[in-house]
Amino acid sequence: MKDINIKKIAKIAKVDHSTVSRALHNSPVVKPSTKERILKIARAYHYVPNEIARSLKTKRTKIVGLIVSDIKNPFFTEIISATEAHLAKNNYNIILCNTDYSVLKEQEFLNILFSKSVDGIIISPTSLEHLHTDFFQRYRLPNVLLDIKSKNLKSNCVYVDQEQGGYIAIRYLIDKGHRRIAFMAGPQTMSSSQQAIKGYIKAHKRMSVSLDENLIIRIPQDYDAAYTETQKLLREDRKVTAIFALSDFLCIGIYRALQEENLRIPDDIAVLGYDDLSLLRFLKPSLTTVRQPNSDIGNAAAELILSNIKEGTRWKPKTVILKPELIVRDSA
Repeated sequence: MKDINIKKIAKIAKVDHSTVSRALHNSPVVKPSTKERILKIARAYHYVPNEIARSLKTKRTKIVGLIVSDIKNPFFTEIISATEAHLAKNNYNIILCNTDYSVLKEQEFLNILFSKSVDGIIISPTSLEHLHTDFFQRYRLPNVLLDIKSKNLKSNCVYVDQEQGGYIAIRYLIDKGHRRIAFMAGPQTMSSSQQAIKGYIKAHKRMSVSLDENLIIRIPQDYDAAYTETQKLLREDRKVTAIFALSDFLCIGIYRALQEENLRIPDDIAVLGYDDLSLLRFLKPSLTTVRQPNSDIGNAAAELILSNIKEGTRWKPKTVILKPELIVRDSA
C-alpha cells in the first residue's frame, strides 16, 4: 500500500487512529494484543513515522546536539558513547559536532543546531572564556556544559573534581619519594587544567615540598606535543623523577620519548596519567592513573538535558560534580 499512514493502519486494524498512535509510541494504556496487531501491520506495510509532522505537533524534534572539542580523543569517545546510549533509551537521537578546539566552529555549530530546532545542546566548550552565555540566555535552550567548572547560572554543568584529581595524583607521587614532578597540563584557558594545577600546587604545599612552577608545562592535548615536550624536559632537567599528565592520551608520547632515551618506567622516571581510558590498557608498563568516570559524565549530561526538556521553559540549571579515583598499576 502506497502512502501508508496512521489513519490507514487504524482502518486495517479496525481501531481508532489515536490507539494506533499510542501503540506506535509504546503507550502502556494499549492492550498488548492490540499493540502487537498494530505493530505487525505497521511492519508489514513498512510504515515510517513522519518525524517532521510529529515535531510540528509536539514542538519537539527528539534530537539533542552534542558538541565536543576533539572526537579523536578517547576521553570524548567514551562520553559520546554513554550519552548517545542514554538518550537512545529515551527515543532521542544526537547530532554530533567536532570543533577541533576552534571557538569559531563552536559558534557556527551552535547556530546550525538552533536552526535545526534541537531540543537541547550538550557542549564541551573549547575555552573558559567562551561559554556562550549570551546564546543560551537569548534562546533559553536546555544545555549542559561538560568538563567545565563555571559560575554561569544559565547552564547545567557536569564535571569531575579535577582539583582533587590533581591533588591525589601528586600526593601519591610525593608519598613514593618523588620531589621533582613535572606536570604536562593543558592550555591556560582549559578549565580542567586550571583545576588540576590547583591540586598540584596544593599537594606540594601540604606535603611541605618545594614547588618549581617551571615544571608545570602547558601543552595542546595530543601525544605528539607530549612527546616533544618530554624530549625537551629530559634535555633541560635530568633531576625530574616523575611526570604527571593531564590525559592518558598524552602518555603515549611520554612513554615513547622515555623509551627512546632508554629510561625505564618507573625505575628511572615514573609516569602517572589521568582518565583511565580503556584504549590504553595495553600500555607497558601498565599505566597508573586517575580515573574519571567518563560513562557517568555522559549519563549525567543526558539525564540533565532530558529532565530540562520535560520541564520546558521552566527548567533550572543544576551542577553535577563527580569524584576522581586513583588507580595504581605499574608505571608509578
